[in-house]
Order: sequence, then C-alpha cells, then structure tokens
Amino acid sequence: MQKESAFGNYRAVVVNNRDKEQFGRVLVNIPDLMPEVDPSKGIWARPANNPIGGRNLEDPNQTNYFAGTSYIPKKGSWVFVFFEGGNINRPYYFGALDLQNTKVLPENQVGTEYENKWTILKSGAGRTIIVSDDPYDERTEITGRKRKLTNAPTGDKESVFEIEDNQTTILLDERVDKQKLLIKTYEGDFIKLDIDDRTIEIQVASDIHIKSGGHLLVTTSGDQHFLAGGAMYLTATKDINILSGGTINSQSSGEYNVKSGSHAIEEIGGTKITKVGDELYVQSTGDMHTQSGGMIARDASPDIQDNSGKSKPAPDTAVDATPASPSNPDGSRDS
Repeated sequence: MQKESAFGNYRAVVVNNRDKEQFGRVLVNIPDLMPEVDPSKGIWARPANNPIGGRNLEDPNQTNYFAGTSYIPKKGSWVFVFFEGGNINRPYYFGALDLQNTKVLPENQVGTEYENKWTILKSGAGRTIIVSDDPYDERTEITGRKRKLTNAPTGDKESVFEIEDNQTTILLDERVDKQKLLIKTYEGDFIKLDIDDRTIEIQVASDIHIKSGGHLLVTTSGDQHFLAGGAMYLTATKDINILSGGTINSQSSGEYNVKSGSHAIEEIGGTKITKVGDELYVQSTGDMHTQSGGMIARDASPDIQDNSGKSKPAPDTAVDATPASPSNPDGSRDS
C-alpha cells in the first residue's frame, strides 16, 4: 500500500486465516487499497471482534484475564477492516459481510418470527448455537455436525430440526405443552426430561453404566418394575435385605435354587404349606429332628416305612448363584 494513513472502514477478503503465531490474525486483501496487489496476497490484520475480555497485560487489576472469545473468519470471508488512528501499520478486522444479499441462516428462516431468534454461531460443518423467542420454536439449542447439510451457501431448512441420522443435540424446548430438556444423538439414543409431565426417559441401544463411590438410593411413591430380556443378577459383599409390607411372591418356570453356606432359618407366624408335583426329598448329613406342639400326622399310599433302608438321598444340590457384573463407566474425553 502506498498510503501513509487510511481512515474509515474497508471491505477486505480473507485469503489466509492460519496465523502461525496464533494471535487470531488473518491475512486480508483490501481491493480499494491494493488494486495492483496479487489477490492471494495482503496484510495481517488483528482481531477486533471480541465482545469481552481482551486479556491485555496492561490491565493492572488483571480483571480481564482468561475471558474472551475467538471468532476467526473462514478463508474467503469478507470482513470490514480499519486502521487504528489511521495508521496503516495497525490493521484490525471486525464484522463479516454478506455482500450478495444472502438470506439469513435457515435456523432463522424457519418459523413465523425470524427476527426474534438469534444464531449465536454456526460453523461450516453445521455445528450451531441458537436462541429463539419465536413461539414456533422457543428454544435454546446446541447441535453437533449436520450430516444432511445442503443448499450452499446458506444451507437448507430441512436439516435444522432433524436429529436422527443428522445431528446430535442438546435442546431446551420451551414451547407451550412441549417443554423438555432433550439430549439426543444422531444415532437415536436420548435422555429426555419432560418439564410439563415431570418425567425422565432414557433410551440407549447398548449398555448403561452407573457407578457410585457411596450409596445408591432409589425411592418411588408408586411401583418399581425391573424387566430383563436375559438373566438378572444381584450381588452384595454383605447382607441382602428384602422387606415387604405385603406379600412376597417368588416364582420360577424352571428350577428354584436356594443355597446357604451356613444355617437356613425360616420363621413363619402361620401355616407353612409345601406342595410338590412329584417326589419330595428331605436329607440331612447329621441328625434330623421333627418337633410339633401339636399332632404330627403322616399319610401315604400305599405305605409309611420307618427304618426300611428304602429312603433315597436328594438327587441334586442347590446351584451356586452367578454374581452380578460390575459397571465400568468411562468419562474420559476420548472415550
């Protein structure tokens, strides 16, 4: 550039946005000031598009440290450039330009009040942060990459809301009668907290792992249902306590095994009824004692034989229970 000073704002195109020093600078070509310069060449301009922070060492109170944003325009973007105090050695870039009357982003086009929604950021891959006060889609939403993004340069409306096979989303939906917090992946797994019905739903195609270093307490005011398509395991290193304020019903369509490494004690406040559809075996490796506070009645067809040598040992022993498998959640960044 031949000028010694330049005041005002100039249109510039970003020809390189990879600053090796990582200051957020971009190489810009300014047609009005560089009419004879190769369009792929230009000057490095510093960012002036940070709404907060700045992280400048000149702050004596250090109140601006760590805060800020980083909005580096993509290569090929048009931006406004100005020179601090007119000094051509102090170029800065700020707002980007839509020079061809390009419509607002599809996230703003959908609904009835496009002016009442704000797309905070949408990346070239479709990752989006949007806030909407439009009654059509009142929401705050963060989405991942859109896999069905079409219709350059602005994009298509169809990919805005479609989740399955398209994008992973964190959605705070505040539409009337549809209020919810939804976390859902493009694969279809989800966690949904229904604000209106005050319910929570979780669905995944594979395992769910929950692990606590302390207690796990689950309380319901109604019924609890556990349904497994395979086996169900319950393991404890100490006691297992089951307490019911009503009836306990235990039923098996196959064998029913009860095994104890020590005593087995049953205490019943009423009558005990044992009924089998076939033979009944009672076996002891030591003495066997039968005591009743009333009459003992035994009846058999054809005979009851004591000391006959014809009694049979029990044909089977109880089967060992299979322990439950431990959970193994993985919360690492790269899992």
